[in-house]
Amino acid sequence: MRRLLWVFPTLLVVAALLATGSAEVAAQTAAPTYSITNLGNPFGRGGINDLGQVVGVWRDTSLDANPLHAFIWQDGTMRDLGGLPGGIYPSASAVNIFGLVAGSDLIPGSGSRAFLWFDGLIFDLDTFDGYNGSSAAINDFGQVVGWAHTPAGMDPMPCSGTTV
Repeated sequence: MRRLLWVFPTLLVVAALLATGSAEVAAQTAAPTYSITNLGNPFGRGGINDLGQVVGVWRDTSLDANPLHAFIWQDGTMRDLGGLPGGIYPSASAVNIFGLVAGSDLIPGSGSRAFLWFDGLIFDLDTFDGYNGSSAAINDFGQVVGWAHTPAGMDPMPCSGTTV
């Protein structure tokens, strides 16, 4: 009987500890909540990073003859990224944790070209002797991947040599 009296309180303590631990785990794994933010008039695909920076193509017919602009949006502010010299259709496709943006721009007579944008500076990523290129993604090391039409056909385009 003494043994049974000792075992019962021990089981209660263990059960209480387990219940407390599972409540903490349940609180830590609760479903996240989300909100939807209207960015105005984006057009086309883009990307988002872990800081909530969003990139893409913005359409505004009131600005000039070219209503499409690459943008980065953060904390309620949309910034026009500009484009490559002579470009008429800049688009942003991805952004990394440091705010480096991978995109492309259409240049009449030259085709589309991939670019890397950071803090107002834009760098042409070349087309590897091809006539069209585009970026698709960027990682947190600043490495951009995309494609380019080369004499051999459409080839993957890893770009990691650009220094910002």
